Amino acid sequence: MGSDIKFNFLYPYRFITLASHLLLTAQLYEAGSDLIRITMSTADGSTEFKERADQVNLYITLNILFLSVDFACMLSGVSLARPRVTLMNGTLHLFGFIFTFLIIVDGWHWASIIYIFFMFTVPAALLEVSLALVPVV
Repeated sequence: MGSDIKFNFLYPYRFITLASHLLLTAQLYEAGSDLIRITMSTADGSTEFKERADQVNLYITLNILFLSVDFACMLSGVSLARPRVTLMNGTLHLFGFIFTFLIIVDGWHWASIIYIFFMFTVPAALLEVSLALVPVV
């Protein structure tokens, strides 16, 4: 980030938001079955529960995988020289953290995990990976 003091907050900001997003996403494994039970009707059977649980576990696993790739790229300093990218990634993870927190605490519908994955996790990870593939100019 260079010697410009106004950018000194970006790396800790991104680290804290990414780590918080990753930890809360890992917490979804424990809360996942409760989220599914809350949104099921009494007519739904065990087959529907298993299908939904498999889908939730798939997206939680993908979410953790993408966040881990983003974490590895961040620690390797891929976007360190690009303050706007670092700020955008931190902001995406901040919103991902907030909405994942609301899923757990407020009992949002289990399908919200899918929206958070595609809106906040995938763009940040794809941006980091694309920067890792392109050399710094």
